[in-house]
Amino acid sequence: MVEHFILEYAKKIALHPEQIRVQTQECEEGIEIILFSSQEDMGKFIGKNGKMIHSLKNILSGCKVKNGQNYKIVVQSL
Repeated sequence: MVEHFILEYAKKIALHPEQIRVQTQECEEGIEIILFSSQEDMGKFIGKNGKMIHSLKNILSGCKVKNGQNYKIVVQSL
């Protein structure tokens, strides 16, 4: 569910939504969500002074409270 939200949200703000991919993997801290995008879109996801990625992390912390799972989000270029 969280992965689907991140994917759909990323597609809404990306210049190249067809290149957006989300991958999840288990890690020691919980679940790591990796958002793959074009190099051109990476700046949009990180935002000015990291505000956009910080907002996404805040949403994920709300999900943590609800289902007890830790989430980590990483943005990588294709």
